[in-house]
Amino acid sequence: MLLVICCTVGLAGACTSKSVMLNEKQLVASVGSNQNVMYEPVSLETARGILPFSFQTPSFLPYTPKSATAATIRKFGDAKKQNLIVNVKYLKETGKQDGYIELTVANFSYNMDLIKKYKLFDEDVSLANGIKAYFKFEQTKSQPLLSLTWNVKEIDYQLLYRCKEGADTEAAKSELLQVANQMKKA
Repeated sequence: MLLVICCTVGLAGACTSKSVMLNEKQLVASVGSNQNVMYEPVSLETARGILPFSFQTPSFLPYTPKSATAATIRKFGDAKKQNLIVNVKYLKETGKQDGYIELTVANFSYNMDLIKKYKLFDEDVSLANGIKAYFKFEQTKSQPLLSLTWNVKEIDYQLLYRCKEGADTEAAKSELLQVANQMKKA
């Protein structure tokens, strides 16, 4: 099924001259007529142009990323609320993917409230702009996973750093903070 996004339909809340066709993938259908939807990946530039909110992305990564960065957009809840999530994986340029950084941005409280309520973090840290962020370290079966979550003007941000096995986790934490401290709007 194809979905055309323009000023009167779908994701682009404000009227623009842009019209983008995205293939729609059905996620889990909720009770009633509300559905969760995931769209085929688009370029990060396209995602910025069609979403009804602006968001920051890394201006620094601790490695050379692939030049073509795709964004996946998901919609949750009813059509009136337009709860949207953008997910971007910054894969390494090299063929071997032994770790990468992933950015998740939501225009609603995606996971920040739960992280704070249930203390699902190891420590809180202050970013360079004074915003409080929540850091978590997990050792998964195959590789360490570090996450940093924060909120700026009702936009939730989460950076995940999937490190290669045996990575220096303190150095990786420092790199993750450096990425978060150098987020910029395009």
